[in-house]
Amino acid sequence: MEAYIESVSKRDEYTFVTIHWSADIGFGELILSTDSEGKLEIKTEYMSKEFVMKVLTALVDKALLID
Repeated sequence: MEAYIESVSKRDEYTFVTIHWSADIGFGELILSTDSEGKLEIKTEYMSKEFVMKVLTALVDKALLID
């Protein structure tokens, strides 16, 4: 699986992070944002929580961790 941050955008007080992913089953995106109360929302294109965790793991696995 491949995953990378495609874009970061801001609208009013909301910030949106779009993560693009591709895998054997196809490709898509996750959109992370906050609601009006500051609670994290992840738009998943109907993928399971387990799949979302795999996408985020693939993103972290490629990351350069800085202390």
